[in-house]
Amino acid sequence: MPAISSRKFQRPSASNSGPGFIPNANPRAGVAYIPSPRALADVAAMAKEIVIVSLAIDALTGAVVPDEPFMVRASRADRSGLHDPEPDVIAQFLPGEEWARFEAEWTEEGWRFGKRVADA
Repeated sequence: MPAISSRKFQRPSASNSGPGFIPNANPRAGVAYIPSPRALADVAAMAKEIVIVSLAIDALTGAVVPDEPFMVRASRADRSGLHDPEPDVIAQFLPGEEWARFEAEWTEEGWRFGKRVADA
């Protein structure tokens, strides 16, 4: 059996001993970073955020066009962009409004919109 190098193993330090750090039970595998249930819950909570939804505007009349794709502006640029119109989202806009804030969750399929957030 070959000798195991001590360089393969890490001792827990301040940077890798937080609530998401669980040492792997297999000593040959070294140390693995397996997320704890608490860390996974934190990630799930972070997936929800407040996004700004802007409806399409007709350039000639200045009127809102509710049946066109709308713009989603999120905190991450790679999640911002055009989104197909969703009647449930558009129904929450008041007449004449061009944009509003919504609670939304990022999933593998894209945005899942929740309720409108009251303007402060």
